[in-house]
Amino acid sequence: MRVNEFTWADEEILTGVDSISISRDCSDDVPLLETASLEVSQEVGASLPFAFYRVEMIASQNGSENLEVLGTFLFGKSDKTTDKNRDILSLNGQSVLWPASKRYMNDGDYAPKGFDGADYCVRLLRKSLPFGVKISAEGSFTLDDHIVFDHSSTYLDAVWYILDAAGWCIKLDGYGNITIQESPTEASLILDQAHACILFPEIKEDKDITEIPNVYKVIDGNVVVEVVNDSETSETSTTSKLGIVIEEIDDSPSLINGESLEMYAKRQLQSNSTIVVNKTYEREYWPDVRPFDIVTGSIEGAGLVGKMRVLQQTLTCGKGITISETAGKEEILWEVE
Repeated sequence: MRVNEFTWADEEILTGVDSISISRDCSDDVPLLETASLEVSQEVGASLPFAFYRVEMIASQNGSENLEVLGTFLFGKSDKTTDKNRDILSLNGQSVLWPASKRYMNDGDYAPKGFDGADYCVRLLRKSLPFGVKISAEGSFTLDDHIVFDHSSTYLDAVWYILDAAGWCIKLDGYGNITIQESPTEASLILDQAHACILFPEIKEDKDITEIPNVYKVIDGNVVVEVVNDSETSETSTTSKLGIVIEEIDDSPSLINGESLEMYAKRQLQSNSTIVVNKTYEREYWPDVRPFDIVTGSIEGAGLVGKMRVLQQTLTCGKGITISETAGKEEILWEVE
């Protein structure tokens, strides 16, 4: 559906759609969260206007129908192939956040100490997204210090910098509406035996511990402090790695809360020993599960156990929707005793 940029409502149906896929990703430093690709057959010489389009699915199951709104995207540039008196247009769609990645801050722009960080982010997005999308914040948090930007930072850079520091995120819904909120902690989907039927059999795991350090060395002037992970129960220790030492050198320590160099080194080694184990699997469509959401698994036979955060999704749209999903589970491989 083409979207009216002022009312943000559906305006008219887009005919001739041959295929569409949607990709969602929150793993980048400054994520746009979602993109789409679209193929449309049109009369020779026809073109699609630069506009927002909304992808909707009418789901028919067990004698009932319901509308699932999958995403709202800005489609512009298209590639064209002419075949049998028809133009086949291939278009890439950007998320509603894309314009905020194209507008830059001024030198000296800053978010003031004591200000509501969530509200500051809402204001930045409203300045850079001049259309009818709804932008709101669920809750608030206070900035402990001034955050100063320069002309190399986009509005979206600034927003994500503030949100990352607070442990908050941006959530988009199918209508493209933007919500700034704390990162979810409760499950949006529970993959247990009752829901095993929506999973495809093959599940892949990505767990690379090759480069995880087992020695953290802090150099502060003439003082050198070294912390070693030689635990017999740690996968990354010198003991587990056949005596091989993998060092991390830190010559610019930033101590907090009155900690000593040794405490700092231990904290940093634990932080560097905390990894995200990724599980990639395919499943059938389930409503309202998006990047940053929590998926809780309890299917030991499939290797899906515990809380996992959704990082990436690819939606393939056909007679139904198949989702390839990557979810990450944080795993601490060495802890300070």
